[in-house]
Amino acid sequence: MLTEMNMETILLERKRYAVCKMSPRIGHFSRSSLRYDEQEEFEMDRMISRLEMDVLTRKLVDKTYETVETYKLPTSWWQHLKRDYFPEWFKRKWPVKETEHTVKLKVEFERYATYPEADIEMPNRFGEMYLYENFRVLEGPGGKNYESY
Repeated sequence: MLTEMNMETILLERKRYAVCKMSPRIGHFSRSSLRYDEQEEFEMDRMISRLEMDVLTRKLVDKTYETVETYKLPTSWWQHLKRDYFPEWFKRKWPVKETEHTVKLKVEFERYATYPEADIEMPNRFGEMYLYENFRVLEGPGGKNYESY
């Protein structure tokens, strides 16, 4: 069985497309290490562009914090439903069953002053300082070491 096809002529034009981001002035040190990379993200049908460079830094802070948190969770979906939606009189008569969980968290913080405007030819001129902070979760729930991920 043949069906009639509707054909239409479409005129396409070529236009330049650009994505721009204003960044601070880049000094000679950082400019000499500029690297550009792009890859296609097939699952989302997108292009990922990456521009990176080396930057002179000065370490300001390097600290590790540890904390232990304890919290209660309902033992089942039914207990969760009771806790969130049932009236108080109902919960007094049939209390929500909960289990207590303890989580130990260890986090390392680093803070750097960065100098992307640094010119090696003029070491006394570093330009404006930009703050860079980084943190890593060293130990999390269940004693897992997240540093290896």
